[in-house]
Amino acid sequence: MQKVNANSQQKALCVELEDDNRLLTTIIKAHEETCDYTRDKVAPLIERSRTQPVYAHCPPQMYICTKL
Repeated sequence: MQKVNANSQQKALCVELEDDNRLLTTIIKAHEETCDYTRDKVAPLIERSRTQPVYAHCPPQMYICTKL
């Protein structure tokens, strides 16, 4: 049974790799499903940062880097 599944997966992979458009679509879909930084997921963060700006307060030691 495992050999049948492996053969089936291998055939599906070969079909996927032969069609450039299908391969690209699969890669993009996988990226969108797994990446935490896609446009749809980041958009609410950007909007919140614009409506509720919070600025970091850096210690005085860090200011020396910007004044060099």
